Amino acid sequence: MRVVILCGLLVGLVGCSSVPKLEGFDKPKVISRNEVIQGAKDCVNAKMKPTIQYLPQKTDNGTMMLPVEVQCDVYK
Repeated sequence: MRVVILCGLLVGLVGCSSVPKLEGFDKPKVISRNEVIQGAKDCVNAKMKPTIQYLPQKTDNGTMMLPVEVQCDVYK
């Protein structure tokens, strides 16, 4: 009886611990400084507020925040 319960818990834990991966998606691409500036200028020209999204990246000297996307938000 204990073996059946132990096997059931083991199967349940293994099934819940797997994380599905997206096909064709490795990791976000870091955009260059010029792309950030151009994206921010495009937002300002459209009379919107630029919002830059960053991704933390661990290095030997600490954590760096790298830009991955520029979004245009409306002013409130």
